[in-house]
Amino acid sequence: MADETAQAVEWVVSNLVEQTLAPFPSHPQRPAMLRETAVFERLHPQLTMDYLGQYVAITKGKLVDHDADGVALLHRIREAYPNQVVLCRKVEETAAIELHFRSPVLSMSHFLLEYSDAYLPARPCVRGGRRWLHTPCPPTPHRSARYRS
Repeated sequence: MADETAQAVEWVVSNLVEQTLAPFPSHPQRPAMLRETAVFERLHPQLTMDYLGQYVAITKGKLVDHDADGVALLHRIREAYPNQVVLCRKVEETAAIELHFRSPVLSMSHFLLEYSDAYLPARPCVRGGRRWLHTPCPPTPHRSARYRS
């Protein structure tokens, strides 16, 4: 097929894989939510002046409700706009949401598992029938008392 079209083999294989495999599934209403998020970002300067610290509801490109209590707003929105895409967000100083994910760092030398912010007890532990000699297990809320001396 690459010879027939005079294209690189890598490009042909890449296209075939792309065409035959289904894309990652997403919710059918995702484009509508992305539009409402864009409206929130566009209206953010005005929203911070009028509703800073409150929750706002945006649907079909318009601000439809606001409240200091997010749960009360959510109940009203569910009743007034059933089965519709409505963005409910708290108005803060910045429009962008910053997400922080904690994850362990695996080091292949000595099979060391490090946790950046976790307290590690001094003794090794047994998990899943295996004894971890090179690093102790991080404490769990119901077992952490076992490791304290």
